[in-house]
Amino acid sequence: MKIRKSKSDQSLKNKKLANHLMIKNLLDSRTAKIGLFMVSTVVAIFVVSFFWTPYDPTFMNLEERFQAPNIHHLMGTDQFGRDILSRIMIGSQVSLTVSFTAVFGAFFLGTSIGVLTGFIGGKIDIFVTRVVDVLLAIPALVFALGIVAILGPSAKSVSVALIITYARQFARITRDAVVSVKNKSYIEASIGLGHKTSNIIYKDVLPSIFPIIIVQVTAALAWGILDEASLGFLGLGVQPPDTSWGSLLIEGRQYAYQAWWIAFFGGVPVTLSVFGINMLGDGLRDMADPRSSRNYFPKKDKKRKNKAFKHELSNSAEKKQMLEIKNLSVDFLSDAGTVRAVSNVSLSISQGEIVGLVGESASGKSTLALSILKLLPNNGQVVSGEVVFQGKDILELSQEEMRLIRGDSMTYVPQDALAAMNPVTRVKEQLTEIVRDHGNKSRKFQSKRALELLKLVKLKDPERNLNNFPHELSGGMQQRVVIAKSLALEPKLLIADEPTTALDVSVQAGILELIKNIRKDNGSSIIFITHDLAIVAELCDRVAVMYAGSIIETGTVSEIFSNPKHPYTRSLIGGLLPLNGLPPTRLIALDGQPPRTGDWPTGCAFHPRCPLYEQLGKPVECRTKEPKTFIKSDMDWVTCNFPEIEISGMEKS
Repeated sequence: MKIRKSKSDQSLKNKKLANHLMIKNLLDSRTAKIGLFMVSTVVAIFVVSFFWTPYDPTFMNLEERFQAPNIHHLMGTDQFGRDILSRIMIGSQVSLTVSFTAVFGAFFLGTSIGVLTGFIGGKIDIFVTRVVDVLLAIPALVFALGIVAILGPSAKSVSVALIITYARQFARITRDAVVSVKNKSYIEASIGLGHKTSNIIYKDVLPSIFPIIIVQVTAALAWGILDEASLGFLGLGVQPPDTSWGSLLIEGRQYAYQAWWIAFFGGVPVTLSVFGINMLGDGLRDMADPRSSRNYFPKKDKKRKNKAFKHELSNSAEKKQMLEIKNLSVDFLSDAGTVRAVSNVSLSISQGEIVGLVGESASGKSTLALSILKLLPNNGQVVSGEVVFQGKDILELSQEEMRLIRGDSMTYVPQDALAAMNPVTRVKEQLTEIVRDHGNKSRKFQSKRALELLKLVKLKDPERNLNNFPHELSGGMQQRVVIAKSLALEPKLLIADEPTTALDVSVQAGILELIKNIRKDNGSSIIFITHDLAIVAELCDRVAVMYAGSIIETGTVSEIFSNPKHPYTRSLIGGLLPLNGLPPTRLIALDGQPPRTGDWPTGCAFHPRCPLYEQLGKPVECRTKEPKTFIKSDMDWVTCNFPEIEISGMEKS
């Protein structure tokens, strides 16, 4: 009888296999193998020295002083007749203990400072960075010498001095690495999904900078051994009768011409340690970075049966108001002053409705989306208006209250799928993290939900792809995983920022069908941001057209495509082929370029490019007065002074 293995057993087996393959990949590197051999030799000497040495390293026998290497003393003797090999072995206890203590102490201190200041930013980051920069201006050895001079010569003083010395470097390098990744799309996506700050740092930031930290740690270990030897060489380290590799080099220098072997063999362990650690560090860096081609982890194709997650749908026939944006304005601070990116925007979205948000680049679409999520960058600020979600103005909520909403009730799908995923974390961990962050601590449920989500988004071979890294998936598969992350907690509102960009037509069709099913199965409301009007015609119920930071027209898809009122909307629609039985229109090429963000023309922002403005003889009100608002229905309107006048050349074909 065959006994079926449980999921936990299989998961444990996969982890063991992964660890085995990671070690194998490490050993596949010739450089890493040489480095590992060198480091292992030094470590073996260190360990054995606690239990055995050929001779008493402190025993003096003047009759055997200055003996060259021979069968009794393999590395010779010193000026007091002490065995060099025994002194090297006992000296490893001081040298390695001091250097490893210093490096790992500096690692924890410096990395903590760098991660926190880099991620938090603001005035704290500026202050700490300036202090660290000032300290880094002092050469490392000089800095350590100053600290040892204050504390007094001893092994402990050297350890403390090197901890403080190396902490400067760890703090600066880690801070710069954190700053470089914290604005990545996958970090913003994690914030948008409501992850805890501590988990974002631990799960997203640290794994991303881990290869950099490994390089710094290995470099610091090598420098730690050299600096300990240098301080010992200067007589500031361990004091007689104790010894270290640095003190051996002092003795060797004094008797270099009389007894060459003292300095030669005294320098061997330092050389082995430095070269070995650097070589091994290269291998560890490659192993730590899953994007390395050598770190491919093959997965089994074995499929397991699993029940699909059952969604509870609302039976209410009446659509409720899900989101209402009222007179929202957003400013950004720049070197040139305050820039208005979104101006007096109002928009309503009903339950289960898909609203397409369209417009040219820099029209304010993404800024509006980030405002809804309260994810504006530090230099952005909502200066007026309300964002009412399920009856609450989210602009009045604290960051922690907002975090609980993101991912749970409201979620965000960024356009760049690969950038929105942590490149060094497997798909499964990225899917389970959001479930865990929002309260469900059951690992069984997390794993089950991760598999259900991949099945929900119709990802092929979900059991296998759960254990893949993002770079091992195609563009369409990555996009499905990003959408799956957004659906983990069945949100009521989904904001999708151009989720089909850069995907081929067949993949686009699959993603659009998926979004339709999300609305059907979950009853979710969706804001779909796109440049592609053909997608809007296929997918959306209503359309909101943005230009120069304002929504200039809203309406149902059939209304917008068959009878657009605003000249800008007419120009956009005119470029489409016949869609869904709608008559074709002729394209009018717009003169000029969209205005720069915040540098909006006076009056109607569209008037410098408006064909109707030219056709009517450049009316004064178009360039001096805000356009009038004409109500088309309870939820739809158009802002234009002449919405009923047709543009010459836009007549139906």
